Amino acid sequence: MSTIAMDYDKKYDIFYARYPMNEHSYTEEDDDGIVTYHSIKTDKITGIAVYSFKKRLQNGTLRLNMLPVPLDMYRNKINSMIS
Repeated sequence: MSTIAMDYDKKYDIFYARYPMNEHSYTEEDDDGIVTYHSIKTDKITGIAVYSFKKRLQNGTLRLNMLPVPLDMYRNKINSMIS
């Protein structure tokens, strides 16, 4: 499994997770405010951005294990980023 780079924008409550690749990507946003980045060449997922991340995580409407990028194993690191 590749390493995932993560970042959290506290001002706008947006969480970013991406695989460190040098590929151009396109995005798709679903109805739940999750933006998925896909490689233009291979269509594989290269990362995600999640709007209202902290709010949704705290009120239970977002589950880390249901995201298109596996983040459940990073729960402790994520919790420290958003606190």
